[in-house]
Amino acid sequence: MLPYVTLELQDIATIGSGSFGRVDLAWSNVKGQYYAVKKCNIHQVVEEGRVEYVKREKELLFSISSPFIVELICVHMDRVNLYFVMEFVHGGELINYLDDISEENLNETARFYAMEVVCALQHIHSKGIAYRDLKPENLLLSIDGHVKLSDFGLAKRLRGKTYTICGTMEYMAPEIIMKKGYGVKVDWWSLGILIFELFTGTPPFCGDNDEICNAICNVSIDIPQSVPDNVRTAMLSLLNRDPSQRALNITDQKWFENVDWEKPPIIPAEFDVNRMPPVVKDTNVKDSIQRERDLFADWDEIFPCEASTA
Repeated sequence: MLPYVTLELQDIATIGSGSFGRVDLAWSNVKGQYYAVKKCNIHQVVEEGRVEYVKREKELLFSISSPFIVELICVHMDRVNLYFVMEFVHGGELINYLDDISEENLNETARFYAMEVVCALQHIHSKGIAYRDLKPENLLLSIDGHVKLSDFGLAKRLRGKTYTICGTMEYMAPEIIMKKGYGVKVDWWSLGILIFELFTGTPPFCGDNDEICNAICNVSIDIPQSVPDNVRTAMLSLLNRDPSQRALNITDQKWFENVDWEKPPIIPAEFDVNRMPPVVKDTNVKDSIQRERDLFADWDEIFPCEASTA
């Protein structure tokens, strides 16, 4: 039996926003620590047909446990919002640190964080889940310098192939765009794009959506000569347009050898709550009606959380 948690959360700052909600930094006097609280407006979720997506995100997050994935602590709901109470990752987005990486340290830094993403994906895939949204913005950095994969809004537990076109265009695998049906191998393609971006500063395919789609499916990938050979080999293994041949024995690639897990290449500065942006006040919040709330009648069923927010 999972415990019933009382956190007594107080909102401190707004640290992110999305199409039908936002993420606030909250302090728990009971636990004496910070949490990230994702708030989804119930009326808007129902109105936009996102009920199953939100339910699925909760179910998937509760089913996984990895040091490289942001932990869902508990959930809660009231008349206005659904709440995801998440582990707060103090370092913020990894992408904010990339410009400060020297050429001398680039290879080791990229290898370290790519390998941590590999570990996260292997865990997700072992549960039959495709992540489908791997990109720099979804990689957070913990206080001790390790990667945490976040935002499972597009993740899906697969039973055979799926055909939904979703994700960020520059990171989509060819089989998604070509509507051939796909599985978890789409995440390995996205990792290849991510590694390319770590070394070059941009994804390999740019332009408008039509140009990007055509390039992903048909254009040869031009890897700069400055990229080391063992990185190139790993990258090409991930960026194989044939999913059956993609990322075979990826952890056996020479580039991934001898990762020193005890020495993260980036250590975030000490967290200062006074530098966080203020809480955004809700000015146009719509209350839900009972029929809408009934769609989430079992919301607190898994690891329920009594979280009073102020």
